Amino acid sequence: MHLELARTPQQVVQSVIACLRHGEVADDNRRDHLRIVTGPQPYRHAYYAWDQFVRFEPSQGSIHTVYDQRMLLTTGNFIRALVESLASRENCDVQAVLQRVGQAWADVSFRHFVPRLEQEYEIHFDKMGLGMALESWWWPMRAVGWGSWRVDLRDARRGLVRIDLAESFFVRTMERSNRPVCGWYAGMFAGLFSRLARRDLDAVEVTCAATGGAGVCTFFVGTPTRVTAARQARDEGAGLEEILHRWLTGKPEKAGATT
Repeated sequence: MHLELARTPQQVVQSVIACLRHGEVADDNRRDHLRIVTGPQPYRHAYYAWDQFVRFEPSQGSIHTVYDQRMLLTTGNFIRALVESLASRENCDVQAVLQRVGQAWADVSFRHFVPRLEQEYEIHFDKMGLGMALESWWWPMRAVGWGSWRVDLRDARRGLVRIDLAESFFVRTMERSNRPVCGWYAGMFAGLFSRLARRDLDAVEVTCAATGGAGVCTFFVGTPTRVTAARQARDEGAGLEEILHRWLTGKPEKAGATT
């Protein structure tokens, strides 16, 4: 597992310029549309080769990404020890704690992400398509082992964002469980979409690959009221389709509250 230690947004931008910029093509002007360029692009995007994404500095004993974020390489033992340590505390809801941590991480990540994306694509953030922005936010996570996702926005106007996650690191680490184990991811998704929507949203893992069945974990993102109802239904034994049906056929949100 790879945990990033955040740097400042300014350092992220400077690292993008130093590591990814094609000097003969990039002009670093922010536009209200994506610039169509044939041939080499102003900045390199979405590269999955390990030697292109990280820089090893043996003399300093450190590893940095191309975004100048220092990384920690850990094994599954780290996660197991973290979960067991939390579980040993009296009255500690482990998944709730992990969700708060994940949301705090997403908040910091988003502050770095916006200037990085504007620099890399030479476009104002609010002019970029949502799908492209989401994939640009997630791909570095996928590159370092956080799994692959699929975001379903078809019911966004009905107050639901659905995310299917494959290869969750927590599932790979914890293996089998009778409870969902990916609270950290739920927190990250809640934090991300809260930032995008500019209002408080929450997330719940309605199915987890660690409990058996499907090989993916499914998350619903929406208002705290709907998420609380979905979490309660899950804990009472409702399946994915039943939770989805309740969500989409429940009482409508107040006017103006869209995801």
